[in-house]
Amino acid sequence: MDGKGGRSSTFGLFSVRERLKHFGGHYEITSQPGQGTTIVMIAPLGEYTEPEKRWP
Repeated sequence: MDGKGGRSSTFGLFSVRERLKHFGGHYEITSQPGQGTTIVMIAPLGEYTEPEKRWP
């Protein structure tokens, strides 16, 4: 969304979802008219891995 009720041309949430999936996580979005939107991102904690070893 572009904040004005239209669609944005970016892949923001898609990109976030794919990155979280890579690490075994996910996100949840809840929204109520007049009450706002809540986004909760869940990602497991684990051992540190060098960035070049994370991505295929």
